[in-house]
Amino acid sequence: MKTLTDDWSSPRLIDFLVFLRMEYAKKMFRETEVTVGGVSEHVGYTNTTSFKKIVGMSPGQYRESQAKNEERRLAVDNDK
Repeated sequence: MKTLTDDWSSPRLIDFLVFLRMEYAKKMFRETEVTVGGVSEHVGYTNTTSFKKIVGMSPGQYRESQAKNEERRLAVDNDK
């Protein structure tokens, strides 16, 4: 019989929690000017290694790429 702590340490739950943290961090990078350290602290990480490993780029690179995507989207919207 599994205990409650076994359920909390299951790989699926841990993966889901990491996913939620990363999605929230990405949202903060897209929608706020909070520093990288501030976002890391807010989502519960002490460094950016996990973000880079999961997302494939540093938080600064992610924020920059999202800003460029938004500029492109606005340019396309203005051309309509």
